[in-house]
Amino acid sequence: MLAVAGAAAAFDTPSPSRLRPTLKPPAGSVPSAAVEIQATAPGLTAGERVAQLAEQGLSKIQRERFVTLAVTETREGVRVISSSTAEVQPSVLQLLQKGEIDVTGIGHAEITGVEAAIALGLTPTGVAASRPLCPSCAEYLRSRGVVPLSPLRR
Repeated sequence: MLAVAGAAAAFDTPSPSRLRPTLKPPAGSVPSAAVEIQATAPGLTAGERVAQLAEQGLSKIQRERFVTLAVTETREGVRVISSSTAEVQPSVLQLLQKGEIDVTGIGHAEITGVEAAIALGLTPTGVAASRPLCPSCAEYLRSRGVVPLSPLRR
């Protein structure tokens, strides 16, 4: 089994309803269709994990105003970690564990994670975010049959 340390997805448009990932496999890896990603060991819930990543990997100002992290749970047991910035922050990457992969993309972290999971051949089941979900992300998740695992923004 080949464990993928990270995978990247770039999107051709920033519109959340039109995101279409183009995969860029990690250097030296085999194409994603031939990659079997190892699932994570049981532990924290997605909500607990995203809170931990935000607390330990982001500054206070990033957490409060600028950056949203998302953990996308999949049926296969792999967790997809995404950010509202173009890439997951290096300080967060250092915290990733077995069974967690990072993805890149433009737009909301929640949508980036779901679209990347699908592009990797995974089945997203739920998304937890480090900040409350906006109404458009909540609607997107519902339309994809993915359970929002974080509170909604009011």
